[in-house]
Amino acid sequence: MKSWIIDRHLICYVIKAHKPDNSEPFKCRKGDEVEIVVGTPPLYGDKRICCVNSNGQRGWMPGKHFIRRIGGNKAEILRDYDSTEFSVDVGEELIIIWETSGWILCGKNRQRGWIPKNKIKKFK
Repeated sequence: MKSWIIDRHLICYVIKAHKPDNSEPFKCRKGDEVEIVVGTPPLYGDKRICCVNSNGQRGWMPGKHFIRRIGGNKAEILRDYDSTEFSVDVGEELIIIWETSGWILCGKNRQRGWIPKNKIKKFK
């Protein structure tokens, strides 16, 4: 499956609980410039990039569809990004909004958050 926007009405359910770490979510706005930091990506996807935003905050974000290199280790943010993760329990139903780099951006209760793709199962 391509890492691109998918059916906004696709429902999934949680098959493995997920509890985010306590770090502050990494946030960038469209048009921001970030520094790309060389490093090994975390467990849930090898297509994520470690960046430092204009506030000096360091965080991981999907590279594809979210950044465009503008020279050296600098990149421009192509769309707003917020790394907030959902805390979910087995059996919860979520609406899939976006899928990329082994993560799913989901909606529930008028909020959005990310969870690892391996913690959900899509309804057919």
